[in-house]
Amino acid sequence: MSMVTTIPLTFALAVSAINVQAAELQPPRTLQASGLVATPSPGAGCSAPGALGPRRDARLIVRDALRTDVGPYKVQLPGYSSGDENLYRPFLINASPGDTLRIDLENQLAPPSDPSIDNHINIHTHGLIVSPRPCTPFGDSVYVEVAPNGTSKYAITIPATLPGAQFAGGGANTPYPVGLNWFHAHVHKKARIDVMAGQSGMLEVGDLLSSLRTLPGITPQAKAMLDATDVAYLGLRDIQLALPPGQTPDLTASQGAVGQWLKADLYDPGACPGQVFPPPNPPVLDSFSKPGFCARHKVKTASGFDETKDTVWLFTVNGQAYPTLSAKVDRNQVWRIANLSANVSYRLELTADNDPKTPLPMDVLSVDGVIAGTATAGGGLSVGVQLKHLLLMPAGRAEVFVPALAQGDQPMTFRTAGFSTGPDGDSWPIIDLMHVVPPVAPAAAVAALRVRPQALAARAQFPSIVIPRQQPFVEAVRISPTQQAAAKPPENCITLPVGQVVRRRITFQNSGAEFWLGSEVVTADGVSIDPTGSTAHTIPPQPFPAVAMQSPGSVPHICPRFGEQEVWELVNVSGELHNFHIHQSKFRLSVASDLGVPQGPLGITDPGNVLVNSDTGAAGATPDAGVDVWHDTLPVPPAGPSGPGRVFVTIPFHARQQIGFFVFHCHILEHEDNGMMAVVQVFDPAHPKLTADMEPAGGMHAMP
Repeated sequence: MSMVTTIPLTFALAVSAINVQAAELQPPRTLQASGLVATPSPGAGCSAPGALGPRRDARLIVRDALRTDVGPYKVQLPGYSSGDENLYRPFLINASPGDTLRIDLENQLAPPSDPSIDNHINIHTHGLIVSPRPCTPFGDSVYVEVAPNGTSKYAITIPATLPGAQFAGGGANTPYPVGLNWFHAHVHKKARIDVMAGQSGMLEVGDLLSSLRTLPGITPQAKAMLDATDVAYLGLRDIQLALPPGQTPDLTASQGAVGQWLKADLYDPGACPGQVFPPPNPPVLDSFSKPGFCARHKVKTASGFDETKDTVWLFTVNGQAYPTLSAKVDRNQVWRIANLSANVSYRLELTADNDPKTPLPMDVLSVDGVIAGTATAGGGLSVGVQLKHLLLMPAGRAEVFVPALAQGDQPMTFRTAGFSTGPDGDSWPIIDLMHVVPPVAPAAAVAALRVRPQALAARAQFPSIVIPRQQPFVEAVRISPTQQAAAKPPENCITLPVGQVVRRRITFQNSGAEFWLGSEVVTADGVSIDPTGSTAHTIPPQPFPAVAMQSPGSVPHICPRFGEQEVWELVNVSGELHNFHIHQSKFRLSVASDLGVPQGPLGITDPGNVLVNSDTGAAGATPDAGVDVWHDTLPVPPAGPSGPGRVFVTIPFHARQQIGFFVFHCHILEHEDNGMMAVVQVFDPAHPKLTADMEPAGGMHAMP
C-alpha cells in the first residue's frame, strides 16, 4: 500500500562498525531532454491526442551496461540510462499539473537469439490519472511495448484540474493533487526482472511545500517552519548479488568489485533467515546483517546452492548502501520516500542511536501522491498523520516531515524494521538504510526558526495547517437510468446493473506457482447476483489471459461507467499478503454512506494480524476516525483461522482521462508476472464507442 500505522492509514511509517566511511546521500539523477521539437503525428485510425500542456521532454534509454554505482559494486544490468551515462541511481522527473510529459523511450537491448527471452520494454507512470491512449503519441498504456532497437514516443498530459468528485470535496473541479509518484517498466511476465534491474524512477507532480506555503490562511509561524524546510528524495531499491567470499560492503576490498546479479528465480526472499521479522526461533546463524545489507555464505542456483560464493543483499537509498544524510543548522526536512523495489515491503522507522528500540514519531504528510491528514469539524483537512511505523508496500510512496536537529542531538538511524507477509508469504529482513547526523556547525543566531523540541521522543512537530475544502461534490448523472440501460456497453464488458445497490467482489487466490484474480457482482449483503451456474457478472479466479495483452477487449472484463463511482470488496483467500493497485485511479477506504457496502463496521479484516503491530495499535487509523487518505496501492491481508482477509475500497471514475483500457493487479511484481492481473475498461454511456485514442465530436476537453 502505501501506509499503515502498521494498520493501513487508512492503515496505516549505534552505527555498526564499518571500515568504509558512509558516503553522503546523493540526489536522484536528472533526465536529459529528448531534443525533439515536434509532437509526432497520430497513428493510423487514431485522433490527435488533444490539447498538450507545457512540455517536459526527456530521453529515457533501456541499455544493458555495467553500472558502476550499485552500492560499492559494479554490476551488469539492463537498467535506465539517459545519454551516455550508465548508473544505477534512480532518475527524478519534476512536473507540474497541466504539463505534458514528452518521453522518448529508446530500447537499446539486443534482439535475443533465444526466442524465450523477451527484450521488449514499456513505461507506466504509476499514480498519475492520465489517458491510457494506446497509439502514437502514446499515453500511459501497458498494452504498448517497444521492440529492441525501437523508440516509442509518449505524450502524457497531467490534467491541471480533475472533477471534484474524484477526491474528497473540491467542488466542480479541484486542482490536480501534488505529491510523489513514480514510473517503471510494466511488460507482463517480466516486470519484476526489469524493475529489479533499475527500470524505475521517481516522478514529482507539483510541490507539496510550495502549495502549503501559498494557502491563504496559513499562519506566520507555520510559513516560517515551511520556509526553513529542505527536501530529500529517498528511492528504496533492493538487489541481490553473488560475490567471492570477503567482498561484503563493510570490507575495503569490496570497493569496485564486480558483482553477479541474482535475478528472477535466483532471487531468494529467504537469503537472510537470521535477520527477519519476527525473529526466528530457534535462531538461524547462517546469515548476518550490517548497515545497508545482509549476507549469507552461499548462493542460490538453479539446482541448489553454491557454497563457494556469498550472497550480498543490498538495500539501497538512491543506489547507495547506507548513506549519510547530514542535517543542516535550523533546517527541517521533508523526506520524499518511494518504494522502487519489485517485491519487498518496508516497515520504516526512525530511532535515536542511543535508543534503537524506541521508534520516534513521524509526521506523514502525503501518501501515494495525495496529501494525507484528518478531517476537521469545519470540513477542512488538517495536514499530517503521526505514526511510529510506516508500511510501504511495493510501489508505495510517502512524504515525511523531520524536524531540525541541533548540535548535541543524537544521530538517528532510518531503517526497515522487517515485515512478514503471512504464513505462506515472505519474511523481509531488518536493515539499517540511512544514517542521519546532526549539524556540526554552531547553532544559528535565528533561534526563532528552530522547531526542535528538547526531547527527541516528542520531536515530530509539524505545524498545524488546515486546507479548506468545498463541500463534497457529486456530479449529476450524465444520462438517465433509462438511457444508461439502453446504452450498449462495449463487447465483453461486465457492468454494474442499473438501479441496483451492488458492489464488485475481487478475489485474490494462489494456485501453486500461479496467482489468480476473480470478480463477481454482489448485493449489499454479499449475495452474488448471478443465478447458480451463470457467469453473466462473474469472472472465475484465473491467471491473466495471454490474449488480453494484444486484445484486452476480447476477454470478459470489468467495465465501470464514466461519471460513477464503485465499491470494490477486496477478498484474499490465500495465506500471504497481496497489494492491490489500479491504474489511472486513486481510491479510499469505503465508508457507510457509499452505496453497496454492508451494514456494520468497515474496518479492514485482518484475521492473521499481519498488518497490526502492538507498538502502534489501531487508534486513528480507520475510516471512521476521520483519517483522510487516498491510495493507489493498498495491502489486502491474508486469510487466517477465521476466514479470508477483506478490505472495502471506493473508486471514483469521474475523470475523462480514465476512459479506455487499463489494468488492476497485485503490485508484488512476482505475483503480477505470474498472473495476478486483470483488464478494466472505463466507458462513457453517452459515447459507448469512445476509447482512449478517440475523441467525441467537439473534442474531449470541451465536454462537460
